[in-house]
Amino acid sequence: MKTILAISLLISSTPCSGEIESFLNSTHIHRLYQYDGKIYCATSGGVAIFDTTTDSFDRISTGNGLVGNDVRDIIHDKYGNLWFVCYNRGISILSPDGRWKELSGAWCGLPDGLLCINILSDTVLVGTDDGLRLWDIKDTNPMNKTEMMETIASHPGNIVNRIEYIRDSLWVCTNEGIGIVVLSCIGNTSAWSNITEIGSVNAVELLEDTLWVATSEGIAYITGGNYHYVASFDSRDISLWNERLWLATSAGLRVWNGDSLLSTSIMKDSRCLLPLSSLWVGTWGSGIIEYTPDTSYFIPDGPADNKFGDIAINGDGNLWCITGSKEVSKFDAQDEEWHIFNQNNEWNVRGDGLSALAVGKDSTVWIGVWNWSNEGPGLIRLYYDDTFDTIRLQGNNVISDIEVDGHNDVWVSTWILEGQSSLLYRFREGSINSYVVFSSPPGINRITFDNEGNIWVGCTYLTSGGVFQIINKSEADELPCHDIQGEEIYSLAFDIDGRLWVGTDNGTYIIRNNQIERILIHNTDVVGDKAHDILPDIYGNVWLLLEPILGSDGGVTKVTRKFDFSSITPSKGLVSNRIEGRDTGNRLAYDPTRGWLWIATGEGISRYRTGLILPHTISSILVFPNPYLANEHSDISFISEDLLGGSISIYSLSGQLIKIFSNIRESSVRWDNPDIASGTYIYIAVSDDGEKKVGKFSVIQ
Repeated sequence: MKTILAISLLISSTPCSGEIESFLNSTHIHRLYQYDGKIYCATSGGVAIFDTTTDSFDRISTGNGLVGNDVRDIIHDKYGNLWFVCYNRGISILSPDGRWKELSGAWCGLPDGLLCINILSDTVLVGTDDGLRLWDIKDTNPMNKTEMMETIASHPGNIVNRIEYIRDSLWVCTNEGIGIVVLSCIGNTSAWSNITEIGSVNAVELLEDTLWVATSEGIAYITGGNYHYVASFDSRDISLWNERLWLATSAGLRVWNGDSLLSTSIMKDSRCLLPLSSLWVGTWGSGIIEYTPDTSYFIPDGPADNKFGDIAINGDGNLWCITGSKEVSKFDAQDEEWHIFNQNNEWNVRGDGLSALAVGKDSTVWIGVWNWSNEGPGLIRLYYDDTFDTIRLQGNNVISDIEVDGHNDVWVSTWILEGQSSLLYRFREGSINSYVVFSSPPGINRITFDNEGNIWVGCTYLTSGGVFQIINKSEADELPCHDIQGEEIYSLAFDIDGRLWVGTDNGTYIIRNNQIERILIHNTDVVGDKAHDILPDIYGNVWLLLEPILGSDGGVTKVTRKFDFSSITPSKGLVSNRIEGRDTGNRLAYDPTRGWLWIATGEGISRYRTGLILPHTISSILVFPNPYLANEHSDISFISEDLLGGSISIYSLSGQLIKIFSNIRESSVRWDNPDIASGTYIYIAVSDDGEKKVGKFSVIQ
């Protein structure tokens, strides 16, 4: 029970300021393993630990100590340590008292592609995509060992899929057959016997004198030296349970009746088996299944996929995410549960899948498609009641970005598509306006708005790059800044002080009045050169999502108004530094009412607790009228003696900057006829001495 207690403490603690939680899809299962009364699921999203007495899951991920989240195999040793094989990362060992040890890299004799593990007494055997490794731990707890692993080459094939111990011999399943050897003779080349007639082997089972073999091409058995081919389907695992032979296949669970393989009630893509009092089946995308007369499915809560694209937060604090190529996942901030949309492609998504996402102030979710095939829709609108409609733009439906301005107008950009124009669109209350502002297709990567509501776009270098301000429907002015002209623009945003931040291959440029104030490049302050996303928050900080480079972790760097720096990296608990899909997109989102910064990666999503949480009410500033009724009132006033010399910034609940009043010279500020959408807004007043006062007001149009 000590190991389980340590794990529970790791994953159940309440985060405080600076702590990170990670959320992953754990339904894609590589291997099942029972230990201490629980079922451990090695998944592409960490380890899911299923308690059969409560039918509930706990999780372990990189935020808890794993070296990687793509976990391929699990086992424990005689010291009670749990071993987790993490593909492309190494091995993590968890001791009963909660300590972690990492085995990875050449110094430990391990390649990146780790696939499976077995431990026999004092011998650790690791299967990789570059052969078999052996570690003799003798009478030393592995937590205290530092020696390298020994390479074992005497087996067919380089890719080791499974290591079994059957009848006092090792059976090594590889991409070119099976290698068999007595453990004591493992280093003796002449002691090995090989079966190579059957191709790539995933698992074996010995039933009396018959060897059953599960391969990627089908199922076969060998008896009396003769090879018999039974069926041709992708077979991943094979196991004996209740005196019958069971097979996990891409078409579901099959059972051998003595003459043929029969289908069962489990039709899901099955990857692994665990025979206990019940037969447990690990699936690819449907969690784990207990095979009984009343088959039960157990699915860990989580997003649809670990490959995250655009993310956005609505006024209720709910997080919307593109996950995978065709699905959208929503994290409900109230019940802390995930909900998945378009699981059966009801939206008819074509081309390369979903590419952009934004949430309007009416909670409508706008979703763009990278529809290079130009068949099917370019846009999907998902409404508050979960109904939807689709929009097909005239001509080009390759959507590169979607942003919502302070009026609740939705701006959509299309990218380069041969034979079609690349345009900027504005959707307002049912009408669509197109902006033909470039003489040739601009290839717009990103859209943003300055503090006065003007529209700016950043373009790809394939069409001369650069940053442009949209003047009207037919005119755009290029930012006259030589250093970024012709550059690929990955991200751009205006901070609370009106400076434009631009992410390029050569660093993050900070520009005021067309002049470069500063360039942030990889050094001791920031963790990368290329900023794939830039997010100013309501406190004047700017968060940069940075690609890893040689000598840098990559991750997120926070830049304060005084240019103090701090970073969130994988070594500090960030789920990953991998950026999925297109190089541009909203991979950062800030929830000002809860103080959460969400960071989307190609291997899951992390939630960082910033500690910057807005109070719900304040008494030192009078806002009148509140609510503001557009058909009754002409202005909104903010009244306080503390405003002299200070500023007021207006934000949407999702953190978007709407308006700034600076250098205030009176004890009140009047906002005449505010042309903004109905909803709740946040104001931040900063006095001349730097004191902040925060509150909310409502607008009803």
